[in-house]
Amino acid sequence: MTDFHLFSFAAGDDPIHAALPPAQAFFAMDDYSLGPLDDESKREAFWRDMLRGYEEDDPEERATAGFSPWRELQSRLLQAPAGRVYMWHAANAADYVFVRMACHWLAQTGHALFAIDIPEEGYVLPTHAKLEQLCAGAAQISPAQRLQWAQEFVAMAARPEMLRELDDAGHLQCREMHVHDDFMLACCPTQWQLAARLVGETMAKACPPHCLGDVFWNMRLQCLIDAGLIEADGERVGLRNYRVRRRQSVPGN
Repeated sequence: MTDFHLFSFAAGDDPIHAALPPAQAFFAMDDYSLGPLDDESKREAFWRDMLRGYEEDDPEERATAGFSPWRELQSRLLQAPAGRVYMWHAANAADYVFVRMACHWLAQTGHALFAIDIPEEGYVLPTHAKLEQLCAGAAQISPAQRLQWAQEFVAMAARPEMLRELDDAGHLQCREMHVHDDFMLACCPTQWQLAARLVGETMAKACPPHCLGDVFWNMRLQCLIDAGLIEADGERVGLRNYRVRRRQSVPGN
């Protein structure tokens, strides 16, 4: 019997393969706290825009794979109908959506689903014994829970907001992308500094720190520059290749 281990991002599948053969690892390679969830072409376009100005590479080369990983997983599961599926998730909005998305996409597979909390140290799974211990303690998702989570995913995918965050109580909040723009403006000095430094310092000062990644803050930076609220002194191709500063007077005032 082949078991499957699902992650939203790559954790390095070698530790999994070594510790629990013949387990198969699946990596969605996406951040589901951002962007459309029900339209593949719109999601791909959203991520191309998110990566605008982020680095020198063509955004087309780094954009999301859309929903193709889920179709691939469905195909693999059909070839191993008796396997178990372990969903590894952390306490963040991206994985909150991820496990519900998995319940939606795998609704017709019939495989037993289990949820595993990712340890505080992150995705690194250092030992055979530790991995086996975590899998042994995995909670099986009941049919009723699977249905509820699948329905929750459909509901959140239908919402117009493109940003999803967890509040202090662990409840998902859907928000407009510009909700943190004032915070980034407050972090931006009136003296020139590298765009990469502004993005890094904004991430570090956010609460909780680093919850929203550098790609998100890059996208908000591009929007603030487009709006004339932040100035840039070079071509916006790669965060380390140009400087920014907060505009001291808003155009039109």
